[in-house]
Amino acid sequence: MLRRSARYFAVVGISFFGATSFGQTNPAGATWNQWTREKKAIYLLGWVDGRQSGAYDAVQMFKPELMKKFFDPKSPTQKLFPPTITVGQLSSGADKFYGDYRNLHIDIRSAVDLIFDDIRGKRPLTEEYLKQIRKTAADGQ
Repeated sequence: MLRRSARYFAVVGISFFGATSFGQTNPAGATWNQWTREKKAIYLLGWVDGRQSGAYDAVQMFKPELMKKFFDPKSPTQKLFPPTITVGQLSSGADKFYGDYRNLHIDIRSAVDLIFDDIRGKRPLTEEYLKQIRKTAADGQ
């Protein structure tokens, strides 16, 4: 009986802790502002790696004939991942972005996308555009 109870608690405990440890959250500005410089760098390295891996996998799956062009510096795919944008630029951009209290409710993943597009000139973060983003983020919460 004692063995069965111990096994029951072990299964329940593993289920509970396993489920919560793999849960995903959408951290926002307050979290970013609490992170150390190292943690910010690790997050951004993961963001860059995930973005590049996702694009690479998509090309490989849907357009395998473009694989040779994927690494060509003159290829349009280079617009997706300009080699001149650094993790430091993204981190500085996020620090500036979250330095404005009005942006604190916007999740980090979305903010980094916005900052990346701003740096590469795709979509500048004008005050009018930021107002739209803030409203959309507020409506989604």
